[in-house]
Formats: sequence, structure tokens, C-alpha cells
Amino acid sequence: MKFIADENVPLKAIEKLREDMDIKSVIEIKKGMRDLEIVKISSEEKAVII
Repeated sequence: MKFIADENVPLKAIEKLREDMDIKSVIEIKKGMRDLEIVKISSEEKAVII
């Protein structure tokens, strides 16, 4: 299962979570991304938004 973490999830937490799961941070993709953009990417990648 894939995950996309919203900007409010600290990068240190993302780094730790990567040890066990496939997760990206919105900050790494494009800082300040709008919610609809995040939903679109999530849908395309079949990823859960956290």
C-alpha cells in the first residue's frame, strides 16, 4: 500500500515510516500543493493520504 503524507506530517516522521512503508511527503513533491492536487496524485498513484 502506498501513502502520501500531507505537509503537516513532519519529515522526520516520514523518514522513520519509510523503513516499513512506501510513503511520500507533499513537501517533497511540491510544497504548498492544493488539496485537489494532492487528491489527484493520490488517485493516480492509488495512495492513501495521511
